[in-house]
Amino acid sequence: MPSPRVFITGIAGFAGSHLAELCVAKGDSVSGTLLPGTSARNLNAVRSEIEVITVDMLDRKALAGALRRAKPTWVIHLAAATSVGASFTDPEATIRNNVISSLNLLEAIRQDRTLMRSVEKVVMLASNEVYGRVRPSMIPVDENTPLRPVNPYGASKAAVDLIAHSYHASFGLPIVRVRASNHAGPRQATGFVVPDFCHAIAQLEHQKGRRVIKVGDLSARRDFSDVRDIVRGYRLLALKGRPGTIYHLGSGRARAIRSVLHTLLKLATCPIDVITDPKKLRPVEVPILRADISRARHDVGYQPAIPWNKTLFDTLEYWRERRRR
Repeated sequence: MPSPRVFITGIAGFAGSHLAELCVAKGDSVSGTLLPGTSARNLNAVRSEIEVITVDMLDRKALAGALRRAKPTWVIHLAAATSVGASFTDPEATIRNNVISSLNLLEAIRQDRTLMRSVEKVVMLASNEVYGRVRPSMIPVDENTPLRPVNPYGASKAAVDLIAHSYHASFGLPIVRVRASNHAGPRQATGFVVPDFCHAIAQLEHQKGRRVIKVGDLSARRDFSDVRDIVRGYRLLALKGRPGTIYHLGSGRARAIRSVLHTLLKLATCPIDVITDPKKLRPVEVPILRADISRARHDVGYQPAIPWNKTLFDTLEYWRERRRR
């Protein structure tokens, strides 16, 4: 069987770069999109083994050309505006970047007969934020939980999820829909809770005097995973996932943000005080999200493998190394 040709949108991003490394290690032929003007630094380890195509996914014609050039077997769509916090500041940009880019991708495939024949799987990414404020009796959420997003990011991902469903139902695109839980690890940019904590600790370790980290709501509980586990799940779903099916990827466990910070502070080389900053509180917060991942376990053999403490240690070390450069 020939090696799959994997096309990763957002290949130089946080998850995209980890997925590219995994696919190269598996012997896949790998290509993907890079937004003009952005860095490909995350791909340094595999840059010579992959093809990076600079294209703005809001340009449907250019994106269609990139797909024809790549001739993919699998398309894994990771390019997105991913910050819940930023979506409160600029909802329009979040919705435009997520919804229109996804529509352009599916249309580029649908309108090309060659791609419709050659593409065996399209993995479309949503998020557990599509569920919004879930009643405690509905935890863990499964794939049949109603979509009730409470922030613009979650709304944009719910729209992407439903558009993907319609393109499978209406046009027969071999789409697998994924609702991924929170994931962390090396290379994740600030603007998310784990890298924000790690970046702050790495800076504070080299300061004198009283060291203080400012935080928002620490009571929220999230289903955290290591990005390297999550991208392994993406590839498994491209390989074995059933088109037309929704899958959860996550750890299946809810962790309080407070416990994440507590673990990181124990890894710090100096004492750090914690204070609440009202500016870091969101207009609306989802108290708890935890995913039922039994379908992914059953269908494709997905099983988280990386200990959470290793994820936190590796992420803190990444930010320490960034500071030393």
